[in-house]
Amino acid sequence: MSKNLMEVIDRINADYEGIFGPFEPDDENEEDFATALHPIPDNRYTAGNRITFSIESDIESEYQNRVEFIDDKTKPSRMGTPWDLPIKFGFDKEHGRINNFTFSDRKGGYVYFAGCKSDVLFIAELHSQRRHMEDDDLYSLMNVILDALQ
Repeated sequence: MSKNLMEVIDRINADYEGIFGPFEPDDENEEDFATALHPIPDNRYTAGNRITFSIESDIESEYQNRVEFIDDKTKPSRMGTPWDLPIKFGFDKEHGRINNFTFSDRKGGYVYFAGCKSDVLFIAELHSQRRHMEDDDLYSLMNVILDALQ
């Protein structure tokens, strides 16, 4: 694919407005590995929303490792039973799980997602503490990401 992943992150930052962002590029980014983070202030449960892109020589193996991580991370717990995302976004391969929860009067949710587009592996760990997540929240982010990968 020979895509500069720092440019992908920059384009996402310029084009995405939504519940998961804005994202701040990591200072350690390189052309073949890039991460962006949206910190969630005063959150003891998660560091924030993270998106990561990497160019992989063995994309199938790396993707499968990520699928196993997602399935392990999203086992049923006191926060509910996660389910597979019922929608497809347009990656060559994709796997994701979502879990919305309510504690007392507080609603939230999380998504773990992995997708492949050519030789680029995309990973997302996304959280919401304001409300349950909806398909539209994910569509808006994924559309910007897929456009940036073109």
